[in-house]
Amino acid sequence: MTRDEAVALVIRILVQVAPDLAGEELDTGANLQEEYDLDSMDVLNLVAGVGNAVGTEIPDRDAAGLRSIDDFAGWCLSH
Repeated sequence: MTRDEAVALVIRILVQVAPDLAGEELDTGANLQEEYDLDSMDVLNLVAGVGNAVGTEIPDRDAAGLRSIDDFAGWCLSH
């Protein structure tokens, strides 16, 4: 998986979790909760969705540091 593919994967799952973001130009470095008003349940669903997409569960210790699309993409590339 390339970085671009990882970013596209995270965005696809993010839009499933928060459909109101569809069609928006997303800043991949922005804090998702602060910039796009994701609540804690949205973030949990994103963590679960990304984990499922890559075939493994994201541990809580890792999930705590995933704040942006770039963070999630980086995690995907390292696992």
